[in-house]
Amino acid sequence: MMLGLLGFIAPVSIASILAEMGDLERLATVGDYRSMQQSSYDRASKSPAENWFANADAGQFIRVEEREGRKEHVLAEMEGPGAIVRIWSANPAGVLRVYVNGESKPRLEAPMGDLLRGRVAPFTSPFAYEVARGCNLYFPIPYAKSCKVTVDDTGQIKGLYYHVGYRQYPVGTAVEPFHMNDIPDLKATSSSMRNAPSPGTQLTRIQQTITKAQGLRVGVNGPGMIREFRLKIPPLGDERRWSWDDSRRIHNVLRGLKLRVTVDGHTTILTPVGDFFATAGGVHPAESLPLSVGSDGTLLCRFVMPFERRIDFDITNSLDTSVPVNIQLSGTRNGSVPPLRLYASWGVDHGSTRPMRDLEFLKTTGQGRMVGSFLHVENPTPGWWGEGDEKIYVDGEAFPSFFGTGTEDYYGYAWCSPELFRHPYHGQPNCTGPSNFGHTNVFRWHIVDDIPFNSSIRFDMEMWHWETVVGTWARTTYWYARPGDPGPAEFTLRLPGELLPPKPIEGAIEGETMTVERTSGGTHTVQDGFWALSGGKQRWWQDAKPGDELILRFEAPKSGTFRIVANLCHARDYGKHEIWLDGQRLGEWDFYSPDLGWKKVDLGRATLTAGPHRLRVVCREPNAKAEPRRMFGLDYLLLEP
Repeated sequence: MMLGLLGFIAPVSIASILAEMGDLERLATVGDYRSMQQSSYDRASKSPAENWFANADAGQFIRVEEREGRKEHVLAEMEGPGAIVRIWSANPAGVLRVYVNGESKPRLEAPMGDLLRGRVAPFTSPFAYEVARGCNLYFPIPYAKSCKVTVDDTGQIKGLYYHVGYRQYPVGTAVEPFHMNDIPDLKATSSSMRNAPSPGTQLTRIQQTITKAQGLRVGVNGPGMIREFRLKIPPLGDERRWSWDDSRRIHNVLRGLKLRVTVDGHTTILTPVGDFFATAGGVHPAESLPLSVGSDGTLLCRFVMPFERRIDFDITNSLDTSVPVNIQLSGTRNGSVPPLRLYASWGVDHGSTRPMRDLEFLKTTGQGRMVGSFLHVENPTPGWWGEGDEKIYVDGEAFPSFFGTGTEDYYGYAWCSPELFRHPYHGQPNCTGPSNFGHTNVFRWHIVDDIPFNSSIRFDMEMWHWETVVGTWARTTYWYARPGDPGPAEFTLRLPGELLPPKPIEGAIEGETMTVERTSGGTHTVQDGFWALSGGKQRWWQDAKPGDELILRFEAPKSGTFRIVANLCHARDYGKHEIWLDGQRLGEWDFYSPDLGWKKVDLGRATLTAGPHRLRVVCREPNAKAEPRRMFGLDYLLLEP
């Protein structure tokens, strides 16, 4: 609630919450509401002792209602006063309806897919949009007494994934219920979300090269508030100007520098430098409301940092090489400051993905608000690492009031997409690939959907990887708390590892590098993401009809008589195909298998001259057990003398 000009408390409204969507200073004040989430998480998860990692996180609804001849599935139901602030879905379908204060007619009604993809005015970007296959709506829908969110049954919602994030205000809070006619012009809010707020005046600046034996300290006397913390390591902007003893130190330098922020004698921030600015494993440009990483290596933090007496920024260097660092602090001095301080902590978990477990992002006591997290994953396979749900407990809850549906869903995208994206509230600025192999960076800022707590908060994320491998999960969490509340814990630094994709089989003629001369039906592409493949890729032909053919051209490196061996995919949706070489029929093979796998197939012998040759694949009637995709997958050919 806001204090009016005459001293009375102004009611919560669409306009009042819109004014918060770009307001970073508000986060340093004490919250007057409780944040919660309803989602499609698997209801079989009852407790850590009962199906805690159950994964059927779709099609879970409160109930089904009959209304005006249609079936409406209830996604969320809240008692007021309150306000919805976020809706997310991986696969929105049907018509979404929002009923307010027990009314029989919805205050908001629109196709869910169009609404969450920004196709329904005025809910366009940056309020509603699709990024990396995740569909998001960040827009206030306040209600005074109650609210219900439904989607009608179109036959497509049995597998619906969804989140509904909302605020619950204290009983008696005055709220102006949502109405389309009350939506103001959104240009100012859009601008405040997209554009950085004024940093104030420059308070201090320092340039220093720090060795392992030295540290750097820069501070400001109070009272005051840092509004922009700017840090630059010149070699990261132009590596040609600087030579490291070991090239991997360029990759690791941001993790090798430790940042400590001390406010009025208390440590409030303790993280690696890069992780604090939501970049790890190198510089990955990203622009968001509170943090940004420039392509020249400039790092910016716009989360406000209030202090009463003094604030100090210390950077220590754990690398063997000296590092030049430029720091600039801007903000305001004197006057009153908000009651909360910015905190940030860092932790890392390196080890096997089995047994599944909850990773601790934050566990603290006191009063404040959680405002975001950054996750850096080192994944040694293309297999999906982020099936795990977020679980957030507020003020001693026995069961989390936030129980999610997948790590990527919490970060606002979907379907383990490696697509890069950047938004004021969340982003994926790095995913090495192929698929989800290598280093991945994802972040989410809770600005309008911040999570206040009065006595404690615990934020866990499931480590839920599809494969049994050794990986690394490094996470940074940001929150505001009272001065002197428990601060971040000390940590043992772990530099990012060097992850390399599989090498091609020696002497292999890769299917993905062959030229497709012709196809008479179906679709073909290069498929990656399977470490069983030479080079991680294969030539993939799908949905051909019997009689269709695919003609591939390859180069024989030398002349001779060879045994021709092909590594070919077998699975339940693969077909039966004839294979010809330069007009000679080599045979017919059935590639159906109940399990996915690649098998070496002896195609026979042939005498070849050095140079181009043609491999012709003809689709035939498939195995009766096979699913109707009639696929063909060629990893590589080997020409064995």
